Amino acid sequence: MKRPKLPSGVTGFRNAAGEFVCTGAAMGRRDLIPPDPDTVRKLHLVKLRWVDGDYDEGGAYWGNSGGTAIYWAFGQSDTEQAECFVRAISRQAAKATIRDLHFPNASFYR
Repeated sequence: MKRPKLPSGVTGFRNAAGEFVCTGAAMGRRDLIPPDPDTVRKLHLVKLRWVDGDYDEGGAYWGNSGGTAIYWAFGQSDTEQAECFVRAISRQAAKATIRDLHFPNASFYR
């Protein structure tokens, strides 16, 4: 599975003229957890790149907590897309957190 592009983390609205007015950035990103998380078997795990120290490459705001990174796990369950974001000090710690919080049966691609 090719790594998908992160959607824009920018928030805003369209004014009466139809122009987009930026109001800031989303705080973090939403997880997509299927109704039966036990069906998620294999996930890709990517360490997000920081822009300006507090934002991911798509513009979502995470804040900077020294010594940690945001990891993005994504893949498929038996029926639908699955993804989650965790803050961790290492790839191994991210895997453990993802299994504990969301996908107990998950393994990870290298």
